[in-house]
Amino acid sequence: MYTRLRDVFSLKRRESERRSSKKAAQAQAYKQLSRWTKDVDLFTKDFVFVPINESLHWTLVLIYKPGLWIERQRAASAFPEPVCVDGASLDKAASAQSSDKAASAQSNGQQPRIFYLDSLGGSKDEAFEILKTYLGLEYEHKHKTIEAPAEQHSVHGEPQLQSAATERFDQLKAAEVEVPHQNNGYDCGLYMLKFIHLIAEHQPDFSDEETPRWASHPEIGFRRGEITELRRRMAKDIREMARLRVP
Repeated sequence: MYTRLRDVFSLKRRESERRSSKKAAQAQAYKQLSRWTKDVDLFTKDFVFVPINESLHWTLVLIYKPGLWIERQRAASAFPEPVCVDGASLDKAASAQSSDKAASAQSNGQQPRIFYLDSLGGSKDEAFEILKTYLGLEYEHKHKTIEAPAEQHSVHGEPQLQSAATERFDQLKAAEVEVPHQNNGYDCGLYMLKFIHLIAEHQPDFSDEETPRWASHPEIGFRRGEITELRRRMAKDIREMARLRVP
């Protein structure tokens, strides 16, 4: 997913420098990717995992509570209320309920953020930028938000609505999580899978830490030996699968 996002957005960014605005080019690029989540609303999820593979190295981006971030921005009037394209207004009771949920989450200390986890200790500012752009376009597409007056761009003759979401996601805080490090050049994929498994199972909250640390959450702690055992089990499974005869 991430590699496709990077390639498509980079291509459209280069095209935009020659013939159209950056916003319009990004909207056109998003159209190539929108089918990925046609049956899923990412903004209802607490955790969105984005595996990244670049230069033969696996890392992970974790998007934490993107829907809550939207509700907080809307409560602060940074977002317009969702409006149907035909002009029908959002149900006021639903809007009030969303604001109540955002206020409750804020009192519980939950802070929507984007995290980067790398078992070699690297950073990935480009990934943050690309995924924030994607989130804005995804929200715009799913919830059909428009501003008054709506800003429109044209790409190949097609009007493209641009909402505040596209610009406002750049304010979503991002951070690198201090995670356990691999001690070789080939276990990165296993560490990434271990991160996903433990976060999904225990749902730790890194959001209230200025510098998020894996070690601050003992419920997700693991030994390096567990990675070694996981590698052995996967190698065994691969060997057994290779012996299977497909009719």
